[in-house]
Amino acid sequence: MSSLIEGEGTFKDFNGSEDGQPVFETKDKDEWEQYCIDKKLTRSGSAPCIICNTVFEFQNLQVGKNPVCDNCKGELI
Repeated sequence: MSSLIEGEGTFKDFNGSEDGQPVFETKDKDEWEQYCIDKKLTRSGSAPCIICNTVFEFQNLQVGKNPVCDNCKGELI
């Protein structure tokens, strides 16, 4: 079970929590992304895009997020 929770407008990290309360919590997506980078809760490498299946390189993808290539990201916006 993941101890990172995203959804309902709140991002939470329970890694290292001893009392069941989040060790970090924010509603700001940019702050959450920076937190994940600072705490090394990211991964880098190559993988197929979950939409078009094209293999591409990515850096600092948040743990738990699926890789989406730039072409498909542009279509989602």
